[in-house]
Amino acid sequence: MPPNSTVPGTIAKPQLLSMDSSAIRFVDGSSVTEVDTVLLGIGYDLKVPFLTEGGLLEIVPPAKAPKKEHEDHLSTNTRYIRPLHNHVLSLSSDYPLGALYFIGLPHLTFSAACYMSQSIFAAHTIANSTLLNTHNNTLLSPHESRQEYWTILRNQEEDFRLRGLDPYYEGHRFSRNKHESQDYEDDIIDWLKERGVTGLPESQYVEGWRRRAAANHGLVSTAWKRIKAMGKAEEQKWLRGVRTEKQWIDLLDRLALWSKETGLMGNVTSAFRPPFI
Repeated sequence: MPPNSTVPGTIAKPQLLSMDSSAIRFVDGSSVTEVDTVLLGIGYDLKVPFLTEGGLLEIVPPAKAPKKEHEDHLSTNTRYIRPLHNHVLSLSSDYPLGALYFIGLPHLTFSAACYMSQSIFAAHTIANSTLLNTHNNTLLSPHESRQEYWTILRNQEEDFRLRGLDPYYEGHRFSRNKHESQDYEDDIIDWLKERGVTGLPESQYVEGWRRRAAANHGLVSTAWKRIKAMGKAEEQKWLRGVRTEKQWIDLLDRLALWSKETGLMGNVTSAFRPPFI
């Protein structure tokens, strides 16, 4: 547990040094024995070895900003890779704009749809690099475009600070509200549409049901936990006939409605039986 842990029954220990069948040893020289189970929470560091070894990604101290003189070069403090436009496009001055993209950095998001929108952005701007240099219907030089994206990045980082958050610690976390991920996805696709890219969804990229699912996540999760507690037969009642995407969407909506109408965020007795469609 971390040193400031207040979880009852826990003992705070420092970083793990080593372990074998006889003991677990820590960096302060202490050890524990007779351990039944070990759960390793190894975390997730944003490191890209092949870029680091090639000299294209500097590793700076954890949760720190790069030195000012290195700001134009790609760096990671293991939580935040910078400078990137929209968490995707590298703004490093070491290579041309559009030469390096990152897919999959945002978290606290609905991964598949979010990363797909990033991939669509990367694919179209690789196929047509002039898209990256088009701003307000004006074609800028690559240098001018890079500066435009830098302004956007600095504004995003300042927004974190205004909310009392450290952008170098928050990194690529979507924490503003429950719809930030969907807004991000729509913005990426709308950016392409504004530049005349065809073959994209005519309506919003994020379907209405996905926004509802995000808003109702707590209601749906609580409802399903209650249903599971009622037993397998109850689960089967809810799942009966649910096969297509439309039917799954309908199920999510019914679960959320059931939570609201029956006060599932509190207590529900197993004697309650909801209506089925």
